[in-house]
Order: sequence, then structure tokens, then C-alpha cells
Amino acid sequence: MREMPWAAERLVVLDNAATAEQVVPLLPGGPSCTVLVTGRHRLVSLIDRHDARHLTLGVLTPPGARALLSARIGADRVVVEPGAVDEVVGLCGGDPLAVFGLLGIAPGADTTLPVVVALTGLSPAHARAALSTLDEASLLERRSGGRYAMHDLVRDYADTTVRGLPQDVREAALVRVTDFHLHTAHTAERLLNPHRELLPPDPPASGVRPQALSDATTAAAWLAAEHTTLPAVQRAAAALGRHRMVCQLA
Repeated sequence: MREMPWAAERLVVLDNAATAEQVVPLLPGGPSCTVLVTGRHRLVSLIDRHDARHLTLGVLTPPGARALLSARIGADRVVVEPGAVDEVVGLCGGDPLAVFGLLGIAPGADTTLPVVVALTGLSPAHARAALSTLDEASLLERRSGGRYAMHDLVRDYADTTVRGLPQDVREAALVRVTDFHLHTAHTAERLLNPHRELLPPDPPASGVRPQALSDATTAAAWLAAEHTTLPAVQRAAAALGRHRMVCQLA
């Protein structure tokens, strides 16, 4: 809770409230304070019982999204890379949390930069910047080996956020990330067992680039790092009806 001077009154800001029960004990008892409550849920009981006024905010307009991005990465970069800026704004759909939401549906307990690139469709540079921003905001935890993890409660919040995106956007993200894992796993198997007969995978979704593996050592290291993630990828593929992929990953 933050208190700020506001003319003759005080403005109390209750940010990111999830329920009315969180807000009610913090409401002032007199008319000398104005309370601003922000959140992603419509707190109907506050409107009914406390005469609150509800204001719905839509997604950012393109100019508003560019202004927000400019404030985060610097106006110079926005001017130099207008095409990349338009791409990021378009992929986020005007929602500043859309990249964060997609991370909530990434298969497995943690993730890596190449996986985030496949999941979001961002360039590696923009994906890295997004991960750094989320890490600074304590929405991600950076771990050894270039891996990023979410606390379970944060992942639940991300899952709630991503439900605001169109279903085809969510499914396309899962198709890209499952394709990434399948094709990287196929490359790893070829390096480890070059003479084994394998069913070749279908071409990956547009823009998906499997992780580069140069030899059997890097292949084994990737499989070891992802050994708990790949079963989660299988479950995601099964949910998408991609049963051939489930068998290939096995």
C-alpha cells in the first residue's frame, strides 16, 4: 500500500488486488482519503457494498504499447528498430503481460532462452530482454545453466493471464514449443545413435529453429538437462491431439 498526497486528501493505491477480502480491511473509515484499486478481477462486492466505481481498461493502443516499450528499452532503440518494435507490439496483442502469460504454459518446471524464443516467436534478443525484465521484477528466477523457473503461485498467475489471449494464439505457441523439443530431441538421438532407424518428424512450424547440437556430448547434455521436461512436452502434445509426436518423443 502506498499513500500519496492528493490535493487536500490522500490517495491510497491498492495495487493488483485479487479479492475484495484483501481490500476491505484497508479501506479508510472517513472521507479524507480516496482509494484506487487496481487488479485483473472485477470486484463486484466493492461496487455493491462500498459504492466503488468500476473502470474497465482495455489493451494498450499501438501508440500506447510503443510508448511503454520505449520507456522500458529506451527511445533510441525504438527509433533504430521500428520493425522489431511493431513485431513485439503485435505479438503481445497490446497486453504488456502477454509474453509473461505464455511462459505459464511452457511445458516443464523451468525453461531456457531457446525454448522461450520458440514459445513466443520473439527474436533471441527480444526474448532475452523479456526474460531479464521478468527476472528483475521477481516474476522469474534465473538458475544455473541459463535456466529460468517460476514459483508455483506466479505460474498460476501467468496461467490466468494467458487465458485472456485468443485460443489460436495459445495453441500456436504450444505447437511451436513442442516442435522445438521434438526436432532438438531428434537431432540429439541422431548424434547419439546414428544408425538407429527413426521415424522422421514433420517439418517444424514456421520460424521454429531447433537448438544447435554439435556432437554426442552436447546431445547427451541437452537430453540430461531436459529429461524432466520432455514428458511434460509429451503431455502438451497429447492435449493438442499430436499423438504421432507423443510416440516420436518416446
